Amino acid sequence: VETAITGLKSSSLVEHPETNKLYVNMDPHVWELLRETRIMILMELDVPAAAKCLRINIHTMKHNWTRLESILHDYDDLVRHIPKIFLRAMGPIIHRVDEAIKPGKSIMSWTSMNLDNYTQTIYDELDNLE
Repeated sequence: VETAITGLKSSSLVEHPETNKLYVNMDPHVWELLRETRIMILMELDVPAAAKCLRINIHTMKHNWTRLESILHDYDDLVRHIPKIFLRAMGPIIHRVDEAIKPGKSIMSWTSMNLDNYTQTIYDELDNLE
């Protein structure tokens, strides 16, 4: 339980060291713990309090995970479809999206209270880019 909860305190996004591609940083132990907790509840077994608290937030975590996956996919797709001739002109707008994403690589974690505001800010910048 503690390993999974510690994983929630890590940054919500990670950057591949060689390709610089961004990925959603969700520890697989969290999903495993949530499945095990669900089964334990169904079997009417004792469940640690920390696991119960985590289970309560499952919908929020799935929602945020889905939003971040969608953001990264949309961003990659938008940038990939910008003709090379326009990349330099679009640089400042792309930079604003990069700046909106940046907190997810450092200070935004799965336990952050303002993940919804963070993702909405990125969506707003993606709309500007589009």
